[in-house]
Amino acid sequence: MTLAMAWVRKGAGGVDELVTVSDSRLNGGGRNFDCVPKILPLKRNDSIICFAGETDFAYPLMLQLSLAIEGHFPAVSRAVDMTKIAGFTIRTFNQMLKEIDPYVKGQHVPKTEFILAGYSWQQKSFKIWRVIYNKGVNLFELKPCSVWHGPFKSIAFAGDWAREAEKQLYRLMTDRYGDIRILKEGCLDMEPFEVLRNILRAGKRHDTVGGAPQMVKVYCYPNARPVGIFWPDRAAERVYLLGRQLLLEEKNIDFWQLNPDTLDVEHPLHSRTATGAGAA
Repeated sequence: MTLAMAWVRKGAGGVDELVTVSDSRLNGGGRNFDCVPKILPLKRNDSIICFAGETDFAYPLMLQLSLAIEGHFPAVSRAVDMTKIAGFTIRTFNQMLKEIDPYVKGQHVPKTEFILAGYSWQQKSFKIWRVIYNKGVNLFELKPCSVWHGPFKSIAFAGDWAREAEKQLYRLMTDRYGDIRILKEGCLDMEPFEVLRNILRAGKRHDTVGGAPQMVKVYCYPNARPVGIFWPDRAAERVYLLGRQLLLEEKNIDFWQLNPDTLDVEHPLHSRTATGAGAA
């Protein structure tokens, strides 16, 4: 399965940004494949879709959605707002469900879910939805994410480790800030990433999550950019981008790279380092 999270945080200069993270493992048939991209930036460049669950359902749905957006100029140019893309996503997925021909009983049920998120230029804010399958009506449904525990802005969890991750996030926030339910104001920073990092570092070979963490940020300019992760730590000198270890000839790739412990970021093409909880 997967652990994926998407949330709104305060970025550099106090400006909101959207962060999506995931593990990188697919497993089954007695093997782990730990370099699989699970977060797909959509061609509009203001949004992402991320999956958890069975890949044979998830990948065709995600890729067809991406191709549909790319092929429709009002959608790819962002003339169509992100809130309309959310409805288009559901219609696309449900139309594709009709093409499934289950010649083995029960094989028509998608055991997968998605996080869809992006920036709405009409509402001037980030939007996060969970896309889940409703077995009773044999349709995908859209579930908007609301605030999380008092003043914190919305966060979505997906995957079989979602409940455990939410428990760990609540404990981490409570340890740092006290009773977060009574705070008058607050904003998640990089704490969800810290939870994912800790789960992956403590992981075992037979766990359903594993590999390096992967991250994509969406900024309100708008722009969607993957972030490289030094893994398992900065000292290892290995950078992973969307779950894959970069080759030596990719050392000057044009992406920010995150230290998973200090949360500082650096860029191989620039001399400066941005400090403070993933500041880039």
